[in-house]
Amino acid sequence: DLRLSYVYDPTDPADGVTVHVPLKALSRITPDQFTWNVPGLLDELILAMIKALPKQLRVQFVPAPDAARTIRDWIDDHYPNLPGSGSQQKPNLPPVDEEGTTVGWPDLAHVFTKAAIATVGAQIHPEVLGPELVERLSAYLRVTFSVEQQLPAGKHPRGRRHARGPVKVLGTAKDLKALQREFAAQAEASARQMVKKQAEQAGEQGKLVQQANLLHKAGATTESRATMLWRGALDALRLPGERISSRWLGTEALMLAAAPYKSTKELVEDLQLATVKRLLPNVDKLADDEALANAVLDIREVYEDTVYQVAHDVIG
Repeated sequence: DLRLSYVYDPTDPADGVTVHVPLKALSRITPDQFTWNVPGLLDELILAMIKALPKQLRVQFVPAPDAARTIRDWIDDHYPNLPGSGSQQKPNLPPVDEEGTTVGWPDLAHVFTKAAIATVGAQIHPEVLGPELVERLSAYLRVTFSVEQQLPAGKHPRGRRHARGPVKVLGTAKDLKALQREFAAQAEASARQMVKKQAEQAGEQGKLVQQANLLHKAGATTESRATMLWRGALDALRLPGERISSRWLGTEALMLAAAPYKSTKELVEDLQLATVKRLLPNVDKLADDEALANAVLDIREVYEDTVYQVAHDVIG
């Protein structure tokens, strides 16, 4: 959800609707949905688009107000839920295809074209309704984008922190793509930081698969997903080092002591990790944390004996 604000002042560059875009979300939105502006301005937007057409095309839409109403009626029949409609608690969702997959709203230029062909038999192409036509529209009919960053909370005079810090406006423009290019590096870093924070929260909740997925999505780790899940499984299965080394016979203990490890603790840890890898060779195929938990449960009974077998294999 993105916050909207409205200015009613033709002399103000922000006249009309402003979309407040957190920096961390800047790279995840596209201009298409915003071509619709907000539902309350759609009638005026359609009429303005007709009036902004080149004369040789505009004559197909005479009288313009009637054509605009006809086009709006067609749109309402085919798109009962418009972008930005619904309530804050329950926004209307974008269209889905026959298989139930969300396809999103097409940009207004394509919908306007289809409606114009279907209702007034116009000969028109969506490209006519491109950036040059949009530039001719009144400022209030073109959404303003404000890229903003939430700053850290300041300290209360008594030492307590405020719930949220101030918001810093990094830039505003009518052209979303221009803002995305200008702040691409900062937006990517902000989004990565957000995902890393989500990964930390998932780890604290014991959601190891979710944590691994998030860290890889953010490009915040060089460790493979499989290695992360093996280490997570080991945390659930790990046995005390003394319990494992106490099963070694004298000869076995001497041979293992010759292994290139600084301590028995490090050797035992490596043996246990190797055991997890042996028992869960396809850990990377586990889809979620429930699947990982079930896999760990399945090998728990044989885990200790397998650690001992791995130690034997090392000696052999």
